[in-house]
Amino acid sequence: MAEYRRRLLRNYARSYPAIAEAVRGLPPHILSKPERYTRFSGLEPLVLRPDSRFVNIGERTNVTGSPSFFQADPRRPIRSGACGGSPAG
Repeated sequence: MAEYRRRLLRNYARSYPAIAEAVRGLPPHILSKPERYTRFSGLEPLVLRPDSRFVNIGERTNVTGSPSFFQADPRRPIRSGACGGSPAG
């Protein structure tokens, strides 16, 4: 493994001058300014913008309406969800 690393580093060191010569005279890369939106990754990327409508992510996002959540912390006041369901079952 050590010999492999030595050869790899030696090959990289040999290629640096060739790379420097290939890009000589080219303008430097200008970094883009990404939009500052909330982004989620998964099977499909999701970007929440100001013009985005209501987004329900997954089936189990409304855990506050579940009986198991109510039993986990009974001191916490629970309101009905957006659908007006029963808060404790």
